[in-house]
Amino acid sequence: MRVSGPSISESSVRGHHTRSDQEQTELNVDFVRQQFPIFSHQDTPLAFFDNAGGTFVPQQVIEATSEFLSLYKVQPYSSNDASQGATTRLEGAIGRMADFINAKHSEVVLGNSTTMNLSMLAQSLRPHFHEGDEIILTEQEHQSNVTFWQRLAEETGAKVVTWPIDGESGQLSLEVFSEQCLSEKTKLCCVTHSSNIVGTVNPIKTIAEKVHAVGGWILVDGVSYAPHHCVDVQALGVDFYVLSLYKIFSTHLGLLYVKESLHNLLENQNLTPLPSAYGCAPQGGQQQNNAMTCAPNYLRIALNPGMTNPELAASMLGMCEYFLLLYQHHFPQEVAIPLSELSSEAFRHRVERVFTLIERYETELSKKFLAYIKDSTLNSMGLRLIGLSITDSSRRSPTFSFRLPERWNGKVLVAQLAEHNIGVSFGSFYAWDCLQALGLPSEGAVLRVSFSHYNHMSDIERLIEALEVYASEQLETA
Repeated sequence: MRVSGPSISESSVRGHHTRSDQEQTELNVDFVRQQFPIFSHQDTPLAFFDNAGGTFVPQQVIEATSEFLSLYKVQPYSSNDASQGATTRLEGAIGRMADFINAKHSEVVLGNSTTMNLSMLAQSLRPHFHEGDEIILTEQEHQSNVTFWQRLAEETGAKVVTWPIDGESGQLSLEVFSEQCLSEKTKLCCVTHSSNIVGTVNPIKTIAEKVHAVGGWILVDGVSYAPHHCVDVQALGVDFYVLSLYKIFSTHLGLLYVKESLHNLLENQNLTPLPSAYGCAPQGGQQQNNAMTCAPNYLRIALNPGMTNPELAASMLGMCEYFLLLYQHHFPQEVAIPLSELSSEAFRHRVERVFTLIERYETELSKKFLAYIKDSTLNSMGLRLIGLSITDSSRRSPTFSFRLPERWNGKVLVAQLAEHNIGVSFGSFYAWDCLQALGLPSEGAVLRVSFSHYNHMSDIERLIEALEVYASEQLETA
């Protein structure tokens, strides 16, 4: 478990290095790849560009999961040694995931998936929506951040207000939002931090301020943003935030953040007696203290039927160990401190610095790829990038979707690349409203190439070469 007091010196929290040290440090991608067994599994390593659909896991995650299954696979919150070990790892993982996004331990749920978390959240908030209330949904959203709010509106008489995208660029306009969408009736605004099709990083803090000014709540889908950038829910000022941990080098769980002041508004979606059994049912607008040491609070019970899968949750400690290893490797002047002894602030600081390295490296990957697309025969043949052709990590995540030339077959292209052990994807990616607004068929219309920090520059070169071969074949048969 984490230490609660300031046992780590300020120098070890903030480090001895300066801003120039950070700027001079580059991500050692060879060291990164050594942590992922998949890249040493085959003679020709996989060049994987379907990372927006889910990433591989490092050895640290495998070991943390294996340890839990080997030694602690029992019910947590009991008094025997194995159960206590399970409890320590489960609660430790949830605490570290809270640190990961700069939230309180009490504000985080680890649920089965982001889709499930959003479904539970919508149902739990149902009593607070009434006829005349408005829910803003953008056309950039993954369907998980659409369906449950549409149902809520149908059931309560609330109105769905669409924040449209530009039909050519796919961008959202703050001017359109302020003038055509936002009003005194706004109860909730649902917006993606970074679209899984368009890739643009939306100005969440500004949007949150506007929504709060009219008394509404803001829910942010960070699934496509969080694998590439450091999330800070406090700085963003959001009420709800979701992300998928299996896209951040870990196992298949979804993280849901709910601001602590909103917990007592949530209607229990779990077994009716369960909150009382754990001694944390809300009464009279106040949440009771837990009757059990380290037991889940009301939020984690009310929005998580079946409770958190403990072995998958324990794997998050492995993901944290991986980030800590990257920090120690790239900043060797620091004294190595075990994860269990790091304060929340010290751990958070390390995560921030590692993400700075990741952002800078992924920017270089993006520059190489987009420079090729701009000047290649693919561009002249009609391959068109959806969204802005920029590589600035503060403005775009490294997820690139393309309209294919008319005669190209996306499924055939993906299969042909797979023959060379190159993984890309083609489809709708559950962003049906976005595709429709872009004038594309919703059943599957875009080729998507998404990077991760474990991609090597040579992977980009292999992808470019394979795309050139396919383009040449299309020219010959035209």
